[in-house]
Amino acid sequence: ANTLKTLIYRVRSVLDELGGMGGKEMLIYRRGACSWNRELEMEVDTDIFEDLLKRAEKQEGDARLRLLMEALEVYKGDFLPKTALEPWAVPLSTYYHSQYLKASYEALHMLSADSRYGEMIGICQKATAIDPYDEELHYWLILSLYKTGEQQQALQHYDYVTDMFYSRFGVNPSSRLTDLYKEIISVTKTSQMDLSIIKEELKEDY
Repeated sequence: ANTLKTLIYRVRSVLDELGGMGGKEMLIYRRGACSWNRELEMEVDTDIFEDLLKRAEKQEGDARLRLLMEALEVYKGDFLPKTALEPWAVPLSTYYHSQYLKASYEALHMLSADSRYGEMIGICQKATAIDPYDEELHYWLILSLYKTGEQQQALQHYDYVTDMFYSRFGVNPSSRLTDLYKEIISVTKTSQMDLSIIKEELKEDY
């Protein structure tokens, strides 16, 4: 009982530091039980994220894209990362992460269709920071850099991605990514070229 009282006091003190209503009003003790004050109005980011995605499903065109991008802004990373290994948190973290990736892919496809590559860069940079091993996201980032005239940055990121995937998983980039690389190389007239691509082209010529 004393340990519980100490923990409640510590939690209330942290809530006091947030400003606004005090910890005693937020964490209440009634009839021998301690609980969150359910009479308080509050917003939960997971609820906002899901609501935006559900609203997006009912829309089309620019309205759908706007809601998707709002949802992407709400998502800040994995669900409760400090409790990521807790059995109850794992499925929730996986669910929200998959929903974030799905929304990212759709938003990127829609922006690409309108040639809005500048906006795609920001989405891709955030998404690859959250999920660095998703090749689809790296493909869109390289494409957006290329289409906005940042060819050298696109090539540098390609090198970074290929090195990362090979050193981490022992795999080469997909044909889709290497085809994009070849396209960038062909228009930039650079002497830089991935050795694996050179070997592949030599085999084709032979």
